[in-house]
Amino acid sequence: GSDEDPTLCGTTGCDPWSEFECDDGQCIPASYECDGDYDCSDWSDEDPTLCGTFGCDPSTEWECDDGQCIPASYECDGYDDCTDGSDEDWHCP
Repeated sequence: GSDEDPTLCGTTGCDPWSEFECDDGQCIPASYECDGDYDCSDWSDEDPTLCGTFGCDPSTEWECDDGQCIPASYECDGYDDCTDGSDEDWHCP
């Protein structure tokens, strides 16, 4: 028999009443969805299509084309920090 039998392991997935399921399957508390902090490892809990945009703090953050905010120092640092890659696009030297 399988060690993944639901009767042995319980159900899989997140509790729809108390948890948010990230796009990668990770479960986080429902209150963490759209709270302005990236809690999912894939950042899907702050997806602008779900949450809208909060606006970035121009003194410390850079706004990605999709509305995501990243630390200003991450712009043009050689790594895609925006989920849409816009922090490393044509505008970088």
